[in-house]
Amino acid sequence: MMIVLSGGPAIAGAGDQIYKLLPANGGIYDQFGNSVSVDGDMALIGCFNDNAPAQDSGSAYLFDVNTGTQLAWMRPSDSHGSDNFGISTALSVNIAVIGADKNDDMGVDSGSAYIFDVSSGTQLAKILATDGDYDERFGFAVSISGEMVIVGAPQHSTDLTYYSGSAYLFDITDPANPVQVAELLPADGADFAEFGYSVAIEGDRALVGAYCDDDNGDCSGSAYLYDISDPANPVLINKLVPADGAEADHFGSSVAMDAGVAVVGAKSDDDNGPNSGSVYVYDAATGNLNYKLLPDDGDAGDFFGNSVEVSGNIIAVGAIFDEPNGTRSGSAYLFDADTGQQIVKVVPDDGAENDNFGQSVAVTDGIMVAGASGDNDNGFDSGSAYVFATGTNTCIADLDGDGDTDQADLGLLLAEYGNGAGGDLDGDGDTDQADLGLLLSDYNCF
Repeated sequence: MMIVLSGGPAIAGAGDQIYKLLPANGGIYDQFGNSVSVDGDMALIGCFNDNAPAQDSGSAYLFDVNTGTQLAWMRPSDSHGSDNFGISTALSVNIAVIGADKNDDMGVDSGSAYIFDVSSGTQLAKILATDGDYDERFGFAVSISGEMVIVGAPQHSTDLTYYSGSAYLFDITDPANPVQVAELLPADGADFAEFGYSVAIEGDRALVGAYCDDDNGDCSGSAYLYDISDPANPVLINKLVPADGAEADHFGSSVAMDAGVAVVGAKSDDDNGPNSGSVYVYDAATGNLNYKLLPDDGDAGDFFGNSVEVSGNIIAVGAIFDEPNGTRSGSAYLFDADTGQQIVKVVPDDGAENDNFGQSVAVTDGIMVAGASGDNDNGFDSGSAYVFATGTNTCIADLDGDGDTDQADLGLLLAEYGNGAGGDLDGDGDTDQADLGLLLSDYNCF
């Protein structure tokens, strides 16, 4: 459905499917779509079970979300079997961060992360924790904001705790030479809390999930909000523990931050039945709770909140085991970040049983990307990803009112060029070179 705003240009309707993304060389068991990230016109999609060049070495793919075109296939220079490269992804402007949580450089399954140049698809650096050790799963979660990267190591152990977890801050001012500036360790870290299972960074704030912390009972979960304005000396602002948390809620199983909002998923919360899931939204400045999100059709076993993302005034939430298209077909939801109101439920046009749609979600201006790692288009569990409109991106050069800026709009403008005001986009009363420039800058908007 396309909606035309009275007196203004058309926008694509919230939840409209735009593209289905499939890798050029996808194969059986790849689980393409296990992680997704998006920034501007680019989407980075993890494929941690890819077998090129070795079994489960992993890869990641870069796509243009305006056209659905694959731009790059990323693999590290030192790929090894079972590295899980692509288990996590993060994207910002021209930098991609990709986790490989079972890389063995500092012991079996110690983990690593990589920095890639988006414009060329080439590897710039490999990140390792200075105190890395076996079985720490460094790289299981990654996030980037500006020149700072955070990497989670949820199975990090200390002299006093086992699998308590940690997270690391890296300065990538020089992306080819990342510098570790701090290690985040909670003062109350406990055995099996898995602090670092999820991470997010935005400006001077970092958010780290500990989905098996025990403050409200075994594996009830928590999240920690830090001030990192001085990255070398992070300061804990607040430990986030929901007042209604309960045993096995797994609060902190997913986290996200943007525009002063911190979002935390509790995929096993029971408000709509056992393991139905929920999401909590906080003020990122203080850690105060804004509201709790529940879908209007939540049900037992949905795992709503297994993935979350926020961008501007849009929150996206995955419900990997929802059943709109059969058992574990999966769904996603869009919410208004200002009000907490549900906007739309998102389901792919060709969803099927065991697709696991919503395993990962990412949002940018006007776009949501969601992974379906169990889709079978390239073989069993080969995986796919989808691009949807969030209904928030205005196409300024949509002259024919069909919700996008495309060749038809260009034709309309050229027909008026120099002779009339039918293609006047800048409001100066005629259709000229300035209007053509505006249309070209808006081309492929939807």
